Amino acid sequence: MRLPKRLSAIAGLVPKGSRICDVGTDHALLPVWLIVNGICETAIATDISENCLARAEETARAYGVYDKISFIRSDGLAEVNLDAWDTLVVAGMGGETIISIIECLEGVNVGKTLILQPNTKQLELSLFLRERGFEITNEIIVRDRRRNYLIEVIAN
Repeated sequence: MRLPKRLSAIAGLVPKGSRICDVGTDHALLPVWLIVNGICETAIATDISENCLARAEETARAYGVYDKISFIRSDGLAEVNLDAWDTLVVAGMGGETIISIIECLEGVNVGKTLILQPNTKQLELSLFLRERGFEITNEIIVRDRRRNYLIEVIAN
């Protein structure tokens, strides 16, 4: 399995041995790749769309890792146990959507790593993170398909 450059860059930021939660997983390419390549033993894949979750399950079955991923239909983190993961990936959404997803983590994010890749409103997301005391430990820009993507890592 080969990931697009944007997802490959995100995968390279995931700490080995992590328990990841991929919010808005779509086809579950990232969690499947991380498990197949031994970065994670298990993962949580969430999406608000039943159709996306069905595609995610198909991807996991095709690569033989279906039993290692929990598939959860959820609006952001609403249905996800915050203790079940230590690394959160929220990628490919608008900055305002990412803010609405991670607002619930204020005060409970100790020991968590957040990997965020907004498609829009990057400045608003960065300002929100700084104003709320999240520490941005790494920022990279990746060019993929003629577009630049900002990826921020927050570790507390």
